[in-house]
Amino acid sequence: MIGNILSSLKELSGANTLLFALVVFVLVLFVGVALYWIAYFIITHSVRQISKTWKNSIGDILIRRKIIKRSCYFIVTIVFFKANEVIFYDFPAWQSFFHRLLSICNVYIFVLLTVSFLWSVAEYQVKRGNAQLHPLKGLMQFVTFVVYGIGIIVILSLIFNKSPMVLIGSLSALSAVLMLIFKDSLLGFIAGIRFSSNDMIRVGDWITMQKFGADGNIIDITLTTVKVRNFDNTIVTIPAYNLISESVVNWRGMQDSGVRRIQRTVYIDCVTISFLARENKYNLNEAFLKSIEDKMPETNIGLFRLYIMWYLRQRSDISKENTLMVRQTDIKDVGIPVEIYCFANTTVWEEYERIQTEIFEHLLVMVPIFGLGIYERSGKEDDRYERL
Repeated sequence: MIGNILSSLKELSGANTLLFALVVFVLVLFVGVALYWIAYFIITHSVRQISKTWKNSIGDILIRRKIIKRSCYFIVTIVFFKANEVIFYDFPAWQSFFHRLLSICNVYIFVLLTVSFLWSVAEYQVKRGNAQLHPLKGLMQFVTFVVYGIGIIVILSLIFNKSPMVLIGSLSALSAVLMLIFKDSLLGFIAGIRFSSNDMIRVGDWITMQKFGADGNIIDITLTTVKVRNFDNTIVTIPAYNLISESVVNWRGMQDSGVRRIQRTVYIDCVTISFLARENKYNLNEAFLKSIEDKMPETNIGLFRLYIMWYLRQRSDISKENTLMVRQTDIKDVGIPVEIYCFANTTVWEEYERIQTEIFEHLLVMVPIFGLGIYERSGKEDDRYERL
Protein backbone atom coordinates (compact mmCIF):
# COMPACT_ATOMS: atom_id res chain seq x y z
CA MET A 1 0.00 0.00 0.00
CA ILE A 2 2.78 2.39 0.94
CA GLY A 3 4.57 1.46 -2.30
CA ASN A 4 1.45 2.30 -4.32
CA ILE A 5 1.14 5.66 -2.55
CA LEU A 6 4.77 6.50 -3.28
CA SER A 7 4.36 5.44 -6.93
CA SER A 8 1.31 7.68 -7.26
CA LEU A 9 3.19 10.60 -5.70
CA LYS A 10 6.08 10.05 -8.10
CA GLU A 11 3.75 10.07 -11.08
CA LEU A 12 2.13 13.29 -9.87
CA SER A 13 5.48 14.98 -9.38
CA GLY A 14 6.64 13.84 -12.82
CA ALA A 15 10.31 14.40 -13.40
CA ASN A 16 10.62 16.88 -10.55
CA THR A 17 12.51 14.71 -8.02
CA LEU A 18 12.92 17.61 -5.61
CA LEU A 19 9.15 18.09 -5.43
CA PHE A 20 8.74 14.36 -4.85
CA ALA A 21 11.26 14.47 -1.98
CA LEU A 22 9.52 17.47 -0.45
CA VAL A 23 6.07 15.87 -0.67
CA VAL A 24 7.31 12.61 0.88
CA PHE A 25 9.14 14.56 3.60
CA VAL A 26 5.94 16.41 4.53
CA LEU A 27 3.96 13.17 4.48
CA VAL A 28 6.50 11.38 6.71
CA LEU A 29 6.57 14.39 9.05
CA PHE A 30 2.78 14.28 9.31
CA VAL A 31 2.82 10.54 10.08
CA GLY A 32 5.62 10.94 12.63
CA VAL A 33 3.90 13.82 14.45
CA ALA A 34 0.57 11.96 14.43
CA LEU A 35 2.18 8.85 15.92
CA TYR A 36 3.95 11.04 18.47
CA TRP A 37 0.72 12.62 19.73
CA ILE A 38 -1.14 9.31 19.76
CA ALA A 39 1.63 7.63 21.77
CA TYR A 40 1.98 10.62 24.08
CA PHE A 41 -1.74 10.73 24.83
CA ILE A 42 -2.02 6.97 25.46
CA ILE A 43 1.08 6.74 27.66
CA THR A 44 0.25 9.91 29.62
CA HIS A 45 -3.30 8.77 30.27
CA SER A 46 -2.11 5.30 31.35
CA VAL A 47 0.56 6.71 33.67
CA ARG A 48 -1.96 9.05 35.34
CA GLN A 49 -4.38 6.20 35.91
CA ILE A 50 -1.66 3.98 37.36
CA SER A 51 -0.45 6.84 39.56
CA LYS A 52 -3.97 7.36 40.92
CA THR A 53 -4.37 3.65 41.56
CA TRP A 54 -1.05 3.38 43.41
CA LYS A 55 -1.59 6.77 45.10
CA ASN A 56 1.90 8.09 44.51
CA SER A 57 3.43 11.08 42.74
CA ILE A 58 5.64 9.20 40.28
CA GLY A 59 3.28 9.73 37.36
CA ASP A 60 2.98 13.46 37.98
CA ILE A 61 6.76 13.76 38.20
CA LEU A 62 7.26 11.84 34.93
CA ILE A 63 4.80 14.13 33.15
CA ARG A 64 6.02 17.39 34.71
CA ARG A 65 9.66 16.55 34.03
CA LYS A 66 8.72 15.76 30.37
CA ILE A 67 10.15 12.24 30.46
CA ILE A 68 7.18 10.78 28.56
CA LYS A 69 7.13 13.67 26.09
CA ARG A 70 10.83 13.42 25.32
CA SER A 71 10.66 9.64 25.04
CA CYS A 72 7.97 10.01 22.36
CA TYR A 73 10.30 12.24 20.33
CA PHE A 74 12.13 9.04 19.35
CA ILE A 75 9.03 7.95 17.42
CA VAL A 76 9.47 10.87 15.01
CA THR A 77 13.18 10.22 14.50
CA ILE A 78 12.61 6.48 14.00
CA VAL A 79 9.97 7.18 11.33
CA PHE A 80 12.41 9.49 9.52
CA PHE A 81 15.20 6.91 9.83
CA LYS A 82 12.99 4.34 8.10
CA ALA A 83 11.88 6.79 5.41
CA ASN A 84 15.27 8.41 4.80
CA GLU A 85 16.16 6.31 1.77
CA VAL A 86 12.73 6.87 0.21
CA ILE A 87 12.72 10.65 0.77
CA PHE A 88 16.17 11.22 -0.66
CA TYR A 89 16.25 8.31 -3.09
CA ASP A 90 17.44 10.56 -5.89
CA PHE A 91 19.85 12.50 -3.61
CA PRO A 92 22.39 10.04 -2.13
CA ALA A 93 24.51 12.85 -0.62
CA TRP A 94 21.47 14.18 1.21
CA GLN A 95 20.76 10.73 2.62
CA SER A 96 24.08 10.70 4.44
CA PHE A 97 23.63 14.26 5.70
CA PHE A 98 20.07 13.63 6.91
CA HIS A 99 21.10 10.36 8.57
CA ARG A 100 23.80 12.24 10.50
CA LEU A 101 21.33 14.98 11.40
CA LEU A 102 18.88 12.41 12.77
CA SER A 103 21.70 10.83 14.79
CA ILE A 104 22.48 14.24 16.32
CA CYS A 105 18.79 14.71 17.15
CA ASN A 106 18.72 11.31 18.83
CA VAL A 107 21.78 12.15 20.94
CA TYR A 108 20.24 15.49 21.93
CA ILE A 109 16.93 13.84 22.86
CA PHE A 110 18.77 11.17 24.84
CA VAL A 111 20.71 13.83 26.78
CA LEU A 112 17.50 15.73 27.60
CA LEU A 113 15.80 12.48 28.62
CA THR A 114 18.71 11.49 30.87
CA VAL A 115 18.75 14.89 32.58
CA SER A 116 14.98 14.77 33.07
CA PHE A 117 15.25 11.31 34.59
CA LEU A 118 17.97 12.40 37.03
CA TRP A 119 15.98 15.41 38.21
CA SER A 120 12.88 13.25 38.48
CA VAL A 121 14.74 10.97 40.86
CA ALA A 122 15.82 14.00 42.90
CA GLU A 123 12.27 15.37 42.98
CA TYR A 124 10.91 12.00 44.03
CA GLN A 125 13.37 11.98 46.93
CA VAL A 126 12.08 15.42 47.91
CA LYS A 127 8.50 14.13 47.83
CA ARG A 128 9.47 11.23 50.07
CA GLY A 129 11.17 13.58 52.51
CA ASN A 130 14.71 12.36 51.80
CA ALA A 131 15.93 15.71 50.45
CA GLN A 132 17.03 16.63 53.97
CA LEU A 133 19.33 13.61 54.11
CA HIS A 134 21.67 14.63 51.34
CA PRO A 135 22.22 17.83 49.36
CA LEU A 136 20.94 16.31 46.10
CA LYS A 137 20.63 19.53 44.14
CA GLY A 138 24.36 20.20 43.96
CA LEU A 139 25.08 16.61 42.98
CA MET A 140 22.36 16.67 40.30
CA GLN A 141 23.76 19.89 38.88
CA PHE A 142 27.20 18.33 38.52
CA VAL A 143 25.84 15.14 36.93
CA THR A 144 23.76 17.29 34.56
CA PHE A 145 26.91 19.18 33.63
CA VAL A 146 28.73 15.89 32.93
CA VAL A 147 25.84 14.51 30.83
CA TYR A 148 25.68 17.67 28.73
CA GLY A 149 29.46 17.58 28.32
CA ILE A 150 29.38 14.00 27.05
CA GLY A 151 26.47 14.85 24.77
CA ILE A 152 28.35 17.81 23.25
CA ILE A 153 31.40 15.61 22.60
CA VAL A 154 29.30 12.94 20.87
CA ILE A 155 27.47 15.55 18.76
CA LEU A 156 30.75 17.15 17.71
CA SER A 157 32.09 13.74 16.78
CA LEU A 158 29.05 13.21 14.55
CA ILE A 159 29.39 16.65 12.96
CA PHE A 160 33.08 16.26 12.16
CA ASN A 161 32.81 12.48 11.58
CA LYS A 162 35.56 11.81 14.11
CA SER A 163 35.82 9.35 16.96
CA PRO A 164 34.78 10.82 20.35
CA MET A 165 38.12 9.65 21.76
CA VAL A 166 39.94 11.90 19.29
CA LEU A 167 38.00 14.90 20.55
CA ILE A 168 38.61 13.92 24.17
CA GLY A 169 42.31 13.68 23.40
CA SER A 170 42.22 17.16 21.90
CA LEU A 171 40.42 18.52 24.95
CA SER A 172 43.04 17.07 27.28
CA ALA A 173 45.46 19.68 25.96
CA LEU A 174 43.04 22.33 27.21
CA SER A 175 42.60 20.68 30.61
CA ALA A 176 44.53 23.40 32.45
CA VAL A 177 42.32 26.10 30.92
CA LEU A 178 39.18 24.06 31.67
CA MET A 179 40.31 23.56 35.27
CA LEU A 180 40.65 27.33 35.62
CA ILE A 181 37.29 28.04 34.00
CA PHE A 182 35.39 25.41 35.97
CA LYS A 183 37.33 25.77 39.22
CA ASP A 184 34.27 26.81 41.24
CA SER A 185 32.19 23.97 39.81
CA LEU A 186 34.87 21.38 40.59
CA LEU A 187 35.40 22.71 44.10
CA GLY A 188 31.63 22.76 44.56
CA PHE A 189 31.43 19.14 43.41
CA ILE A 190 34.11 18.14 45.92
CA ALA A 191 32.19 20.00 48.60
CA GLY A 192 28.97 18.25 47.55
CA ILE A 193 30.63 14.85 47.93
CA ARG A 194 31.87 15.83 51.40
CA PHE A 195 28.43 17.15 52.36
CA SER A 196 26.79 13.91 51.25
CA SER A 197 29.32 11.38 52.57
CA ASN A 198 29.83 13.09 55.95
CA ASP A 199 26.27 14.41 56.30
CA MET A 200 27.71 17.83 57.11
CA ILE A 201 24.81 20.07 56.10
CA ARG A 202 21.24 19.70 54.90
CA VAL A 203 18.56 22.07 53.67
CA GLY A 204 16.86 23.41 56.79
CA ASP A 205 19.93 23.25 59.03
CA TRP A 206 20.65 26.25 61.24
CA ILE A 207 24.27 27.25 60.72
CA THR A 208 26.47 30.10 61.89
CA MET A 209 29.46 31.47 59.97
CA GLN A 210 30.65 34.76 61.41
CA LYS A 211 33.10 35.34 58.55
CA PHE A 212 30.23 35.56 56.05
CA GLY A 213 27.67 37.07 58.41
CA ALA A 214 25.55 33.92 58.23
CA ASP A 215 23.30 33.02 61.14
CA GLY A 216 20.15 31.27 59.98
CA ASN A 217 18.68 28.32 58.10
CA ILE A 218 19.99 26.83 54.86
CA ILE A 219 17.37 27.28 52.14
CA ASP A 220 19.27 26.01 49.10
CA ILE A 221 22.37 23.95 48.28
CA THR A 222 23.62 24.15 44.70
CA LEU A 223 26.77 23.00 42.95
CA THR A 224 28.71 26.16 43.75
CA THR A 225 26.81 28.02 46.48
CA VAL A 226 24.85 27.55 49.69
CA LYS A 227 22.10 30.06 50.50
CA VAL A 228 21.34 30.91 54.11
CA ARG A 229 18.30 32.89 55.24
CA ASN A 230 19.33 34.81 58.34
CA PHE A 231 16.86 35.37 61.16
CA ASP A 232 16.49 39.00 60.06
CA ASN A 233 15.31 37.62 56.66
CA THR A 234 18.46 38.68 54.83
CA ILE A 235 19.94 36.04 52.53
CA VAL A 236 23.65 35.22 52.54
CA THR A 237 25.23 33.29 49.67
CA ILE A 238 28.32 31.30 50.66
CA PRO A 239 30.64 29.45 48.25
CA ALA A 240 30.00 25.74 48.85
CA TYR A 241 33.69 24.90 49.25
CA ASN A 242 34.04 27.40 52.10
CA LEU A 243 31.74 25.27 54.24
CA ILE A 244 34.40 22.54 54.32
CA SER A 245 37.45 24.81 54.41
CA GLU A 246 36.20 27.35 56.98
CA SER A 247 34.81 27.06 60.49
CA VAL A 248 31.04 26.61 60.53
CA VAL A 249 28.69 25.90 63.43
CA ASN A 250 25.80 23.56 62.64
CA TRP A 251 23.03 23.61 65.25
CA ARG A 252 21.35 20.46 63.94
CA GLY A 253 22.66 18.37 66.84
CA MET A 254 20.96 20.70 69.28
CA GLN A 255 17.70 20.61 67.31
CA ASP A 256 17.76 16.82 67.01
CA SER A 257 18.41 16.40 70.73
CA GLY A 258 15.28 18.37 71.64
CA VAL A 259 17.10 20.42 74.28
CA ARG A 260 19.10 23.63 74.16
CA ARG A 261 21.85 24.75 76.49
CA ILE A 262 21.52 27.66 78.88
CA GLN A 263 24.90 28.99 79.99
CA ARG A 264 24.80 32.39 81.58
CA THR A 265 26.46 34.06 84.54
CA VAL A 266 25.28 36.21 87.42
CA TYR A 267 28.03 38.49 88.78
CA ILE A 268 27.80 38.93 92.55
CA ASP A 269 29.27 41.97 94.25
CA CYS A 270 32.10 40.60 96.38
CA VAL A 271 31.52 43.19 99.15
CA THR A 272 28.12 41.58 99.85
CA ILE A 273 29.49 38.09 100.44
CA SER A 274 29.53 37.07 104.10
CA PHE A 275 29.20 34.13 106.42
CA LEU A 276 25.70 32.86 106.57
CA ALA A 277 23.51 34.64 109.10
CA ARG A 278 21.19 32.19 110.80
CA GLU A 279 18.13 34.37 110.38
CA ASN A 280 18.51 34.55 106.58
CA LYS A 281 17.69 30.91 106.03
CA TYR A 282 14.22 31.29 107.52
CA ASN A 283 13.18 33.69 104.79
CA LEU A 284 13.49 30.96 102.16
CA ASN A 285 11.22 28.23 100.84
CA GLU A 286 10.73 25.56 103.48
CA ALA A 287 11.05 22.74 100.96
CA PHE A 288 14.41 24.12 99.91
CA LEU A 289 15.61 24.47 103.51
CA LYS A 290 14.55 20.91 104.24
CA SER A 291 16.48 19.64 101.22
CA ILE A 292 19.78 21.14 102.49
CA GLU A 293 19.49 20.34 106.21
CA ASP A 294 22.55 18.09 106.08
CA LYS A 295 24.67 20.32 103.84
CA MET A 296 24.11 23.86 105.05
CA PRO A 297 26.88 26.05 103.56
CA GLU A 298 28.95 28.57 105.46
CA THR A 299 28.37 31.59 103.21
CA ASN A 300 25.40 33.37 101.75
CA ILE A 301 26.77 32.91 98.21
CA GLY A 302 27.03 29.16 98.85
CA LEU A 303 23.40 29.12 99.99
CA PHE A 304 22.43 31.08 96.89
CA ARG A 305 24.22 28.54 94.68
CA LEU A 306 22.36 25.64 96.32
CA TYR A 307 19.09 27.51 95.94
CA ILE A 308 19.66 27.94 92.21
CA MET A 309 20.24 24.19 91.86
CA TRP A 310 17.07 23.42 93.80
CA TYR A 311 15.05 25.99 91.81
CA LEU A 312 16.20 24.60 88.45
CA ARG A 313 15.30 21.06 89.51
CA GLN A 314 11.77 22.20 90.33
CA ARG A 315 11.17 23.57 86.83
CA SER A 316 9.53 21.14 84.41
CA ASP A 317 11.01 22.99 81.41
CA ILE A 318 14.60 22.21 82.48
CA SER A 319 16.03 18.84 81.43
CA LYS A 320 17.02 16.52 84.27
CA GLU A 321 18.64 14.06 81.86
CA ASN A 322 21.37 16.47 80.75
CA THR A 323 24.04 18.34 82.66
CA LEU A 324 22.62 20.60 85.34
CA MET A 325 25.02 22.51 87.56
CA VAL A 326 25.72 25.85 89.15
CA ARG A 327 29.38 26.70 89.51
CA GLN A 328 31.70 29.51 90.34
CA THR A 329 34.09 30.32 87.50
CA ASP A 330 37.37 32.25 87.57
CA ILE A 331 37.07 35.45 89.55
CA LYS A 332 37.33 38.59 87.42
CA ASP A 333 37.29 42.31 88.03
CA VAL A 334 33.54 42.41 87.48
CA GLY A 335 32.46 40.55 90.59
CA ILE A 336 32.18 36.90 91.62
CA PRO A 337 30.79 34.93 88.64
CA VAL A 338 28.11 32.33 89.43
CA GLU A 339 27.42 30.41 86.23
CA ILE A 340 24.19 28.53 85.50
CA TYR A 341 24.71 25.57 83.17
CA CYS A 342 21.63 23.58 82.20
CA PHE A 343 19.44 22.57 79.25
CA ALA A 344 15.96 23.79 78.37
CA ASN A 345 13.47 21.14 77.21
CA THR A 346 12.86 22.93 73.91
CA THR A 347 14.66 24.07 70.79
CA VAL A 348 12.00 26.61 69.80
CA TRP A 349 13.72 29.97 69.95
CA GLU A 350 10.84 31.90 71.53
CA GLU A 351 10.26 29.25 74.21
CA TYR A 352 13.96 29.00 74.93
CA GLU A 353 14.29 32.74 75.46
CA ARG A 354 11.18 32.79 77.66
CA ILE A 355 12.55 30.03 79.91
CA GLN A 356 15.95 31.68 80.14
CA THR A 357 14.43 35.07 80.94
CA GLU A 358 12.12 33.68 83.62
CA ILE A 359 15.01 31.92 85.34
CA PHE A 360 17.24 34.99 85.55
CA GLU A 361 14.43 37.37 86.43
CA HIS A 362 13.60 35.09 89.36
CA LEU A 363 17.24 34.90 90.46
CA LEU A 364 17.69 38.66 90.26
CA VAL A 365 14.71 39.08 92.57
CA MET A 366 16.07 36.45 94.99
CA VAL A 367 19.60 37.87 95.23
CA PRO A 368 18.79 40.47 97.97
CA ILE A 369 17.07 37.84 100.12
CA PHE A 370 20.46 36.15 100.54
CA GLY A 371 22.05 39.46 101.54
CA LEU A 372 23.85 39.59 98.21
CA GLY A 373 24.01 42.25 95.53
CA ILE A 374 24.57 42.23 91.77
CA TYR A 375 27.90 43.74 90.78
CA GLU A 376 27.55 47.16 89.12
CA ARG A 377 30.59 48.95 87.82
CA SER A 378 30.89 52.56 89.00
CA GLY A 379 33.49 55.32 89.02
CA LYS A 380 34.12 55.02 92.75
CA GLU A 381 35.69 51.60 93.02
CA ASP A 382 37.95 52.66 95.92
CA ASP A 383 34.96 53.64 98.06
CA ARG A 384 33.41 50.25 97.47
CA TYR A 385 36.34 48.36 98.94
CA GLU A 386 36.74 50.63 101.97
CA ARG A 387 33.85 48.67 103.47
CA LEU A 388 35.72 45.33 103.26
